[in-house]
Amino acid sequence: RLNGTNYSQNVPIHVKCEGGSFAQGALNIKLGIQQANPAFDDGKYLSTQGTTDRSELGIALRDRQGNPVAPNTFYNVPGFANNEGDWNLTAAPVAKYTTSVIPEGEFHASATVVAEFQ
Repeated sequence: RLNGTNYSQNVPIHVKCEGGSFAQGALNIKLGIQQANPAFDDGKYLSTQGTTDRSELGIALRDRQGNPVAPNTFYNVPGFANNEGDWNLTAAPVAKYTTSVIPEGEFHASATVVAEFQ
C-alpha cells in the first residue's frame, strides 16, 4: 500500500548558514521544502515526475517525530545551534486514493530546501 509510510527512505538535510547576517550571531532559522506544484488538491505532498502519468502519486514527508512536513510551509527545526543543524526527514510514496492504480516504473520528485531567518 502506498500510504505515505510504507517504503520510506531517510532524507538527511544538513544546514550551515554563515556570512552576511549570520556573522552577527545565532539567528532563529526555520526551514521549508519548496515545490511549485505540490501533488493533489490539498498541497500536502510533493508531486512526482516521470515518463508515465502518475498524477495520483505523491511523496509524503515527515520529520523525525513522524509529523507531516507539507511543501511551502516553514518549520522550526529543533537542535539548531550557531546557525547549523540537521533536519532529518523521511519520504514515502502516497496514493491520492486507496483505490488509485499507480503504474509501475521509475519516477522522481524534486524540491528546494529554503531557509527563513530573523
